[in-house]
Amino acid sequence: MKTQEKSYLNFEADDYFKRNSEAILNHEENPEFKKLLESKNRVIESIKECLISPEIVLELGGSNGYVLSGIQREFQCKAYEIEPSGLAVEDGKKRFPNINIRKGVASDLSSFEDGFFDFVLIKGVFCWIAREALLKSVSEIDRVLKDKGHLMVIDYFVERPIMNRNIHVNNEEIYCFKIDYSEIFTATRIYSNLYKKIFPDSQIEFKGENRHFISVLKKSFHGNYIKND
Repeated sequence: MKTQEKSYLNFEADDYFKRNSEAILNHEENPEFKKLLESKNRVIESIKECLISPEIVLELGGSNGYVLSGIQREFQCKAYEIEPSGLAVEDGKKRFPNINIRKGVASDLSSFEDGFFDFVLIKGVFCWIAREALLKSVSEIDRVLKDKGHLMVIDYFVERPIMNRNIHVNNEEIYCFKIDYSEIFTATRIYSNLYKKIFPDSQIEFKGENRHFISVLKKSFHGNYIKND
């Protein structure tokens, strides 16, 4: 396992949960944390707008499952999550017992069979994956998503590839890598973009980079090819 993944599993994912736990745990009741509520609602409304009715959902890096729990309630689907923070996993198991949440990283989804899910959500996670583990993570996501299934990607929107140092970690080389991650999937022509929006994020600003994108992709092994006999 690469250094950045180890860092998240060993301490940074827990530290992130500690730094943001007040907002994560109180976003529905406290107007001060309305941005998290807006983010959760945006995910659910985008699924509805695409006329998707997910049945078995996987979220990667969803903290204690606060977004996934909303999806589970709205669509009455089975819900699974892989999250690197042991603290978030522990809290999620207590708070959302209907979610199957486990500690782990996106590059290792070996506990799931091929095509097990019909919907995968990865929100604000690709940017923190070590570059050495990026394509392994993409491969694992593709493997567990069934043909005709849907993938939702939410991350930073930038005009050019950018990497920023994680300001919360002083003794590790941990970076945030910003590109349009939906393009990795659409370049294969196995995935097509059903829905894409760019939206501002006023929670935090990195040198003017305060926009995010949300993409909903449909997987089809043969549906995006022109048959030429």
